[in-house]
Amino acid sequence: MIHQSMTGYRVQQRIDAESQKYAKLIRDEIWSLRDAHKELVSGNLSLFKIAALAKAIACFQCSED
Repeated sequence: MIHQSMTGYRVQQRIDAESQKYAKLIRDEIWSLRDAHKELVSGNLSLFKIAALAKAIACFQCSED
């Protein structure tokens, strides 16, 4: 049986903290959404950073509808 090493809550905390950093880059126009997408697909990110960057992109690109 595989052992769960982190709670979902702790995982989400780490993703949220990292996502705020990416959101600031996008919001401050240091990165465009195109730059963010390129970074996301580069393959050089950890699992947490992938989730965080995807979340940040969604905040700027998606609507709640």
